[in-house]
Amino acid sequence: MFERGLGLGYDGVAITLYKDYTDYSKYVATLREYPFVELSGVDTFLINMDDSVRYLPLTLKKYANLLLQKEESS
Repeated sequence: MFERGLGLGYDGVAITLYKDYTDYSKYVATLREYPFVELSGVDTFLINMDDSVRYLPLTLKKYANLLLQKEESS
């Protein structure tokens, strides 16, 4: 997911999923090939999907339900 936005000194967000850190590293290397992508202000946050402790994972089903609830309340 790529979206524009405001906050924390940034103007966009990318939410992506990778099989492992190697795939993530390849993605970042590919991004660096595009001159219009500003990478000097990129922060990353990695989540281990194999971790036994899960709090409230974002799933597409949960996101769809949130959209449906919003639609129903309108």
